[in-house]
Amino acid sequence: MATPHDSLVKRVFSVREDAIGELRSVLPAEIIAALDLEGLEIEEGSFVDPALVQRHLDLLYSVPLKSGAGLAFVYVLFEHQSSDDPLMAFRMLAYMVRIWEKYLRDHEGARELPVIVPLVLHHAEEGWRSATTFHELFPAGLLSQPAWAGVVPSFRFLLDDVSVATDDELQARQLSEFARVALWALRDARFGRLERTLAAWSSVFSRLLQAPGGPTAVRTIFCYSYEVRGIATAQSLAAQFPDPILREAAMTIAEQLRHEGRQDGLREGLQRLRGVVRKQLRLKFGELDDAAQARIAAADEAALERYAERVLSADSLAAVLAD
Repeated sequence: MATPHDSLVKRVFSVREDAIGELRSVLPAEIIAALDLEGLEIEEGSFVDPALVQRHLDLLYSVPLKSGAGLAFVYVLFEHQSSDDPLMAFRMLAYMVRIWEKYLRDHEGARELPVIVPLVLHHAEEGWRSATTFHELFPAGLLSQPAWAGVVPSFRFLLDDVSVATDDELQARQLSEFARVALWALRDARFGRLERTLAAWSSVFSRLLQAPGGPTAVRTIFCYSYEVRGIATAQSLAAQFPDPILREAAMTIAEQLRHEGRQDGLREGLQRLRGVVRKQLRLKFGELDDAAQARIAAADEAALERYAERVLSADSLAAVLAD
């Protein structure tokens, strides 16, 4: 995934029960009443511009209408930049058109389009401040005139701005414990607030640890906090839990992450050193044959350092790579 935020959102809302819970929590009651959410299906594919994958993740759900008049799509776009997008309504319109185009390709001869409910999931420190309707993107006052308003598409995207949701509001959502904790992490991790708000979530974490798959879910949250804020935050969070069982489990996870991070760093450093040695050898002796490439690929840190020293005075490739 492009970012740890994407990875967490994808994991949470690719679970059908949590997708249903999210829609029940944020869609208007009239829309919920019209949807047969028990028939929700998660659709494959993405409609986001390739140039925007670093800031947008999308999920598409198809839901039957209770009336029997076909289905509706609910299109969820996760916006994870540190500020909102003033042109989001325009982008949503473009993505909705792509969904309809795909629908028409898949349903040759269709003469009606399915309704699409656009929903933006957002987290940023200051909350969402930009337009949520398409008409707001045009010069002020112009579309107050019926003639102009009638020739410009009109729609509003729904907004789930978790950055302004309280702990009580997030915990009241019809979601799994893991999904609730994930929304808390999305709300607070980027802005260094996890340690300040953890107390309100300790009991939720305790229940999560005891649930089926709980240890993996807790590790996922700690991996996210580690990727976003670093090992110090993960260790600090673990030490704050009042529940001794949870605290011990969390501290074990934090220590594993610290070790894995150190190992990743060592591997990365070793790869950089290999690259330097290859470059030095090519500059002095020309392209390397397969045997030399294999020798460098298998070398440990000490051997690579010897090669780097020898290349300064050796008069042949064999002399550099000699045992």
